Amino acid sequence: MVKFHDLNIARVKDAVAQKHTLRIACRLGYEVVAVTTVLKNGNELTAAPPPIELQLTEEEQQNFQQLSRITVVLSDKTNNSYLGNDKIKSYDILAVQPTTEKSFQVACSELNVDLITFDFSTWLGFHLKHQYVQTALRLGKYFEFTYGPAIRDTTCRRYVFQNTTDFVQRKEGQNTIISSGAEWPTDLRAPYDVANLYPLQ
Repeated sequence: MVKFHDLNIARVKDAVAQKHTLRIACRLGYEVVAVTTVLKNGNELTAAPPPIELQLTEEEQQNFQQLSRITVVLSDKTNNSYLGNDKIKSYDILAVQPTTEKSFQVACSELNVDLITFDFSTWLGFHLKHQYVQTALRLGKYFEFTYGPAIRDTTCRRYVFQNTTDFVQRKEGQNTIISSGAEWPTDLRAPYDVANLYPLQ
């Protein structure tokens, strides 16, 4: 039986709001969800907060698995050696978000990460070169698209779908996952609705 995953639900300060979003995800049919901590300055990795721990009821936990994820925003100046520190290793999933062509190349070929994600809600600023993508695929890395920004803003929607379509049409669609990037319950969509959004096959 297929398990539906949303591996990118944004971490928020309000624990009550966070639990509400997780419960809505569960009701929509997701069985595995990752709460994502974003570290916008890659050189502050040693100050990364610990993974968030939310206590759900015993009934809720029976068919629902909560994972922790950290996404590190990469630039050309990021000290990538920090990615191996104990605070980062305490998370279940390590993702990076490259912001330049150089950091994208490093993410694809050199870093030991699970996911490579992008801010597709605006102009990316660099090209996703085929050779870098293929290197990442050979190393078993996954690429992620988030649909939440497309729901929140019409301008973002245009960029999200254009960038995603361009990527897929170049036959780069394998090892690709779709996540919400949800900040609020209203950003979530049911799994089959999400599957209809993107031409990943």
